[in-house]
Amino acid sequence: NEAKLVDIIVEEVQAKLGKTALPVAMYPIGMEGHVQEVKKLLKKDGQGVNMIALQGMSGIGKTTIAKAVYNELFHDFHGASTFISDVGEKFRKGEGVKCQEQLIYDIMGKEDRFKHSIGTTDAGINKVKKTTVSRKVLVVLDDIDRVEQLQALAGARDWFGSGSVIIITTKDKSLLLKHDIEESQIYEPKLLDEEESFQFLVRHVLKGRQPTRKKLDVLREFAKTAGGLPLALEVLGSLLSCERNMEEWRIELKNLREIPVEDVERKLRISYDGLRDVEKEIFLDISCFFVGADCRRAIHYYWEACGFYSEPTIKVLQDRSLISLDKQNRFHMHDLLKNMGREIVLRRSKVPKSWEKSRLWSRRDIFDLLQRDE
Repeated sequence: NEAKLVDIIVEEVQAKLGKTALPVAMYPIGMEGHVQEVKKLLKKDGQGVNMIALQGMSGIGKTTIAKAVYNELFHDFHGASTFISDVGEKFRKGEGVKCQEQLIYDIMGKEDRFKHSIGTTDAGINKVKKTTVSRKVLVVLDDIDRVEQLQALAGARDWFGSGSVIIITTKDKSLLLKHDIEESQIYEPKLLDEEESFQFLVRHVLKGRQPTRKKLDVLREFAKTAGGLPLALEVLGSLLSCERNMEEWRIELKNLREIPVEDVERKLRISYDGLRDVEKEIFLDISCFFVGADCRRAIHYYWEACGFYSEPTIKVLQDRSLISLDKQNRFHMHDLLKNMGREIVLRRSKVPKSWEKSRLWSRRDIFDLLQRDE
């Protein structure tokens, strides 16, 4: 049977090359649309080198989309493909050389790994270029957070053969622009809308079980509260998928409206923890006081008055996708990020000698403080 023979051959070749599809989200709501938008950034004639990026806040689904795009493309590269995950984290641990070795090893195939050992990242740059310069390759670099990491793994388009595709995921748009990646080559995933969020939760929580009307109503409220962030929805879905009664669901809903779910906050804090001290303070100011406020008034009447030159910091926060500005120059911030910032302030205020650094945004707390004349 010819069809069966073809299947056997494909399976055998993939096994020899060690290339198989990457696991993607279990509930890929809206994923096909994302994949098609990313593929639109690729040159139609297949010539030259495509260097494109996915940029957005933590939890928006950049890695998941990159995996889905990789799965669609890797068959066309005859084994010359690699997906290097958590690049920023690996470089911080001093594993930049390991990333370079993985890139070379994956592109060259299952040869003796000792042949591809590298002493330093500088030496690795030459080895990477030598490996990829005449090859059509697919390289995905996930979660880049420093230009130096890009320079060590994909320093320029002329490192790669014609038809190559280099995909980068990052939270920081400024490093992409520094690396000569134009705005038109950057895809910024959008948050899921309310209906997509609801469908995600229904699939994740109910797993095909017949729901009651009350459960669907509460899930819709969760969908509204999560704000369309895929990461938040994933954690929420795991939280709710256990068999819980409706009263427990309502308690979790109330908690979510006030405080981020712990796992979500830990992921979202990655962007925050990478900021300089002054950038952290201004992020906290915005989360506590200035969501929806005029950016210029906040700069002039608050930060400049306190001796902060804030405009460069606001640009950094925008590039990190922690805040955005609308056409009226007003601050916007995802609710989960806002709540995360306020939680950081609350935790700080419980530490001795840090009260003078905390912020009050609740009228009740401010009134109580003033009554006590403190």
